[in-house]
Amino acid sequence: MKKYTIIVIFLILFSSCILVNAENKLIASGETIFVDDDEGADYTKIQDAVDNASDGDTIFVYNGRYFEENITIDKSINLIGENKHSTIIDGCKGNNTVKIISENVVLSGFTITNSSNKSWCTAGIRLTGSNNKIF
Repeated sequence: MKKYTIIVIFLILFSSCILVNAENKLIASGETIFVDDDEGADYTKIQDAVDNASDGDTIFVYNGRYFEENITIDKSINLIGENKHSTIIDGCKGNNTVKIISENVVLSGFTITNSSNKSWCTAGIRLTGSNNKIF
């Protein structure tokens, strides 16, 4: 009887973990792609990683200042910076610094700076999709 009780408790805890993880949305169901501006990773540019990612992938960006990045996210991915104070996406006043045109995107752990100020419709983060999480 004690053996069955332990199994039931384990199953309850396991199913609870799955539910929590499903709500958290930071679970990678695909590949993890790494970006580092100092090389030594899969890519040195964030947009290159986004272009080569698939729905469900996670892109992890190491600390650094990523210049002339005007990123367009057109798939459901997790884009995660190592530290929000030291992982900086710098648009160099080129346009929107980050433009999200897909659903179910998670963007976290970045400082976004230097979007264009030439038009009222440019932004640091521009959302044209919905159901996204930015934190």
